[in-house]
Amino acid sequence: MTQTSIPYLFMRGGTSRGPYFRRADLPDDQSALADVLIAAVGSGHPLNIDGIGGGASVTTKVVMLSEGTDGWADVNYFFA
Repeated sequence: MTQTSIPYLFMRGGTSRGPYFRRADLPDDQSALADVLIAAVGSGHPLNIDGIGGGASVTTKVVMLSEGTDGWADVNYFFA
């Protein structure tokens, strides 16, 4: 398995925490994208401790940001 560096900003607010990615830095392929996001937060381990996730899956969030595409918003915000 090959590892690739992907820039992100780690933020915490309230009870949630997680990485904020630029969508352009992530794979276009949905399957590859899912693998990257799951690996980033450590999903698969009962406490999500194999990555940067929190101690419970409900407190771990991932955000993907891109430029707005519909004219009324400057930013597209995808939350997972």
